[in-house]
This record gives sequence, C-alpha cells and structure tokens, in this order.
Amino acid sequence: KRAKDRGVTVRVMVEPHPYGGGGGNGKTFDKLQRLGIPVRYTPHRFRYTHEKAFIVDHRVALISTGNFTRSAFSKNREYGFFDRDPGDVKEIEALFAADWADRPATPHQARLVVSPTNSRAKIVTLIRSARQSLFVQDETCSDPEVIGAIADRQRAGVQVTVEVAEARDLDKLQAAGFPAKQLQSHYLHAKTIVADDARAYVGSENLTA
Repeated sequence: KRAKDRGVTVRVMVEPHPYGGGGGNGKTFDKLQRLGIPVRYTPHRFRYTHEKAFIVDHRVALISTGNFTRSAFSKNREYGFFDRDPGDVKEIEALFAADWADRPATPHQARLVVSPTNSRAKIVTLIRSARQSLFVQDETCSDPEVIGAIADRQRAGVQVTVEVAEARDLDKLQAAGFPAKQLQSHYLHAKTIVADDARAYVGSENLTA
C-alpha cells in the first residue's frame, strides 16, 4: 500500500490455497483489491504456485524460501537471495508476466531453478557435483531421484549433512544410507543446498516429486 501511495506500479499474484485447502489467501486478495492494487490468483494449471519472490524496479529480484507471513520472519529457518544479475531479473520478470497472463513460458537463464521445467535436473546436477561436502536443509525430502543422488555422494566419500523438518522423512533418508536429522532450534522451512562450500541453491522448491 505504501509503495502504491508513492506512485509505484504494483502487481501481486497469490496462490489461492497455499496449504491445499481452506480459506487460503482470500482475505489478502480482497484487501489488495480494496486498496486498488492489481491482484490475480496464480494459474490453475500449476498444482501450486509455491514461488516466493519480489521484483523491484526491473533491477533486483528477491528469491526467498519463506512465505511472506509473520512466522517466516519471526520463527522459521529461512533464506533469501537478492539477485541483481540483469539476465536473471529480466527472465524472472518475464516468467511473472507469463503467469499474470496465464500463458506458458520456458526459462533460459542457466542459474534459475524453475518448476516444473528444469528444477529436478538442476538440483540433482548440483548434488552430484559435490566432491568434498554436501549440506542440505529442506522442510521435506522425499523425491526418489534426489535421495538417490545424495546417497551416491555419501557412498563416494562426500561428507553429507541433511536436515529436515518432517519426522516422516527420517526413516526413508536413513534407509538410503546417509545421516539425516530434524532441526530443533527453529521450524525448518528453508530449501537450501550447498556443495563443497562453493555452490549453493536457494529457492522455493521442496525436494519432493
């Protein structure tokens, strides 16, 4: 609202039912409409729009693991990346425009991890690139191909650390042959991978099919 009052052009897209049902974002949608801010629900052709992002002045994009909720800012373990690469920002903006118009779009920038287009391939490639260490923090980890790639790194002698939020994932991960634990200090909502202390993924994709 304050940005709009300053004369900034604002557009907002929200997922109708971010938790799979219930009231979802209806109240937020109605409030934005009453404030005169253009708002749309995200395309129904996606099971969820799980993205959490801002694009500011065509020059910086915030890529966040956190929803824009009180708990994300005050209680959860989350990460965010301010991307100022012009090519990345231009493409993120193009993806937003495509979703706003409810039309398909294909990402081309090498650094962007976008579901449902290239995310599994890029995440698995990052995991398989690890030679000394692999650190994974994710709310949930259940995708068989991702689990297999992590297990391969463990067998190759890579030091593997996996932290999840969901207890239901622990048996499956430990059965695959590598240690996994629950983060106890905060609710782990982050989705982050670090390979060899040199390359990292931060985004909104959980490691699920």
